Amino acid sequence: SPLVLQLLSLLPLLFLCLKPPLTVHAADTADPFQNVLFLKRNSFMECHCYGNRTSNDVVFDENVRNLIFHSFTAQSATSAGFLNASYGNGSSRAYALFLCRADVPPDLCGNCIAAAGKKVMEACPREREATVWFSHCLLRYNDTDFFGVLNLDNGVASYNDDPEQETSTADVEALVGSAVKKAKGSSNLFAFDQQQVEDGSYRYVSAQCTRDLNRSQCNACLNNALSWRESMRNRTRRWWATIYSCQIFYADYDFSLTNGSEAVLPTSPPPTGPSPQLQAFQ
Repeated sequence: SPLVLQLLSLLPLLFLCLKPPLTVHAADTADPFQNVLFLKRNSFMECHCYGNRTSNDVVFDENVRNLIFHSFTAQSATSAGFLNASYGNGSSRAYALFLCRADVPPDLCGNCIAAAGKKVMEACPREREATVWFSHCLLRYNDTDFFGVLNLDNGVASYNDDPEQETSTADVEALVGSAVKKAKGSSNLFAFDQQQVEDGSYRYVSAQCTRDLNRSQCNACLNNALSWRESMRNRTRRWWATIYSCQIFYADYDFSLTNGSEAVLPTSPPPTGPSPQLQAFQ
């Protein structure tokens, strides 16, 4: 595997912006991932900044800002939780996408995009490429066209130190595997699933891909993210793993903000952007 696994135990990295590739870390006792509201509220998880440029390309910066703060935020309510677009010309052309967790309502999706845009602008002021993850959404931009390109090399995973005692490894893998299978087969490449365990409580999982991927790419992405769980110490009750094009969340509480998966997404025509150069895909 091209993944370079680095275990950073008990280091609160959720508030840092990092250089790729993959980071796997435990959440410490002060980490918001320990809080049961982590996945319900719009919690910042992590960001990656890379591709530092040698010259100050003001036009590229403005193109990125236009995509995030004008096109994306304005269209979040009608974008069905996902939009990828490009803006500008030549070497200053910017490519960007956002993905909101499919159970997140449109208004909260818009709030997440705005927060992610602010975070990435502050954290990555001179980078040509960046990705930021919140619990409600992810936001990514680049100076080259990455749409439909599966990148398995970079991402982040986290877990808490609360051991899983009520369910077996096989049951966990079956639950997550079921969500992965449902996600790759759904029209919005998303699934939310749950399973009752021995003490009568439940475990919950969501799996999702950005919708510029095809079903085969989505399956490869999610299975690759799932393989990262093997690098996490013990079996834990809460963990998440995300690559640039997909993500899996697992918890011992119901973190879904709406019932169902595909039903929460509005059916609307692809939104139009502020410029003929804006390209949107559903």
